[in-house]
Amino acid sequence: MNIGTILAIIVLVGYLGLQAFTFQQANEREKPAFIYPLLLEAKTASNICYSSALELEERFSKTLQQTTQGYRETLSEAAPTLSEAAIDQQLAQEIAAAEKKATEEVLDKGCLHPDIEAHFQRYRTYAQKSQ
Repeated sequence: MNIGTILAIIVLVGYLGLQAFTFQQANEREKPAFIYPLLLEAKTASNICYSSALELEERFSKTLQQTTQGYRETLSEAAPTLSEAAIDQQLAQEIAAAEKKATEEVLDKGCLHPDIEAHFQRYRTYAQKSQ
C-alpha cells in the first residue's frame, strides 16, 4: 500500500467515527434523562419571567408529564430494584435542583438575557408539541 491509500483509509475511518459520535450525541438528546431537566428549567424560568407563558402552561404540562413518565420508566429500567418511593424522591430532587438553577440564572442574568429567552423558546416549543 502506498502512503496515499493509507491516508485515505485514516481519513475515512476518522470521518465514520465522527459520524457515529454525532449520531450517538443526537440520540442522547432525545432521551427523557436529557430532556427532563431542560424542561424543568424552562418551566421555572418561564414562570418567573414570562406571564404570557400561562396560556401555554396546560399544553406544556402535558409534554412535561409525558417526559416525566418516560424518565420514570428509564429510571426503573436502569435500576429495577428502586422502589416507587425512591424514584419519586429522585424526581423531587431533580425538580428542586432544576428550579434552583433556573431561579439563580434568572436572578443573575435577568429575564432579557439570551439564555433566559432560550428557556422560554424551549417552553413554547415543547408546549406546541403537545396535542
